[in-house]
Amino acid sequence: QLFRTSRGVVFRSLSVTGGQHWSTAEPTTLPNPNSKVNALVLSNGLLAVCYNAHNNKDVKDGVRTKLSVAVSPDRGKNWQIIAEIENAERPEGTDYRPMFHYPTMFQRGCTLFIVYTVSFNVAGTVPTLGQKEIPEDLRTGIRIARLNLRLYGDSHSNGVLGQ
Repeated sequence: QLFRTSRGVVFRSLSVTGGQHWSTAEPTTLPNPNSKVNALVLSNGLLAVCYNAHNNKDVKDGVRTKLSVAVSPDRGKNWQIIAEIENAERPEGTDYRPMFHYPTMFQRGCTLFIVYTVSFNVAGTVPTLGQKEIPEDLRTGIRIARLNLRLYGDSHSNGVLGQ
């Protein structure tokens, strides 16, 4: 089980009893600003996670501006980032700061789909679709990213993550 915390990293807890008993939660090496993570066991057995790949301390202009996917061959002990889905700073000359969050993943064949929310923070508030001062290209919404897992090889799957 992977989960967010206010400690600046994703934590994990393991169960070998089908969820009846869990190990003490421990930090992973994945930075996180206390935002939702989504984990998925890929068809080849690797654990994948989509998460905001920074903690609160490392970001000078807000949080949730970087969204990444990492995989683990050992149930979350070690991680390798395979894709950076989003990495955006505040557009120069604006007060708008993009935020990418609430990811959900699913796999079909060798394609990993990542569905996530996009919003823009303006001077400490989250704008809504009805606010006229927000440019149309900065409106909130849903994005879908696709990763071809054949492009991300590893030694556990003969060169294909999504087998």
